[in-house]
Amino acid sequence: MIPVIPNVSVYEPGQKAIIAWNEGNEILILSTDVRASRETKVLEVVPLPSIPEIGKGDFKSFESIQRLIN
Repeated sequence: MIPVIPNVSVYEPGQKAIIAWNEGNEILILSTDVRASRETKVLEVVPLPSIPEIGKGDFKSFESIQRLIN
């Protein structure tokens, strides 16, 4: 992650991901835990093999997977 404001430290202590494949399609639901030394906007670069379709996810997906695992 690259902070917009100089001299701000940004930490990413954790990530959660759900990855699913179906007939050649891959779905990635990604959640990142981010902390900064002060309020700032950041640019995050995620290298992917092709141009993705991006949509807003729902944390309920992670709760559902956790129930299945338990």
